[in-house]
Order: sequence, then C-alpha cells, then structure tokens
Amino acid sequence: MTRNKRPPTDISPLIDAHAHVGAFRNFHIPDAGPDGLVRAMDALGIDMTMLSSHAAISSDIVRGNDETLAAIDRHPTRLRGYCVVNPNYPGLTPREIERCFAHPGIRGFKFHPELHGDYPLDHDGYRAAWEYADAH
Repeated sequence: MTRNKRPPTDISPLIDAHAHVGAFRNFHIPDAGPDGLVRAMDALGIDMTMLSSHAAISSDIVRGNDETLAAIDRHPTRLRGYCVVNPNYPGLTPREIERCFAHPGIRGFKFHPELHGDYPLDHDGYRAAWEYADAH
C-alpha cells in the first residue's frame, strides 16, 4: 500500500527509526539514495524515517553527514537524521556536532562502535557527543 492508501485503522504516523542512505561495502542496496528510500517508505506506508549515511558510519563522517543533511533537504517532510561521530577522529567531533545540529532535521546521534574500532560507548572519543546530548 502507498502512504496515502493505508487503512484508516492503521496507527499513524508510522516512523522508521533506523535507515541508511548510500552504498555500503559488500552489501547490495538497489536504489540506495534518498529518493529510493522515500519510494520504499511509500510502498511500506512509512510516514517518516530517521537516517544516517553509510559513508558516515564506515569511512568518512564529514562526507557521510553531508549526505544525511542533503537527504533531509531533498525530502524535508519525510526524513530526519542522526549526526554520526567517530571516536577515532576526536578533533572532528565538536565541529561535526555543531555543524549537524545547526540543521533543523538532525534529531540525535548515531554511534556505531563495531565499525569504529570496537570502542566502548564510554570511550573519551564519544565524550563531546555525550556532553552535547546532556546539555540539550
């Protein structure tokens, strides 16, 4: 069913809190851009999706966070995002936090310890994110 043809008894809004845009190594994702994501959302009756970029969680947080922000800008009524921080690059974290959260579509953080060297979530590399979250 499309988003506009769901039965009236369905719970609304339906929000998917975990999605990604962009290619990912060794994992085939057809139509991996934001337009493809919104088409899939429509097919499944999902009203809004929270997302991050595969690039941000795997290789390049700046480029990946840019992809997330661009996806939100392309579909501002359907997409919200997470700011990805990586404890391996603590010098980038404060700037990325400020840059991402200056955008009204960013709603939280995406941590992915197993792709960032298996650092525990209380590692000092995450400190700036936890402090920002605590303050806001």
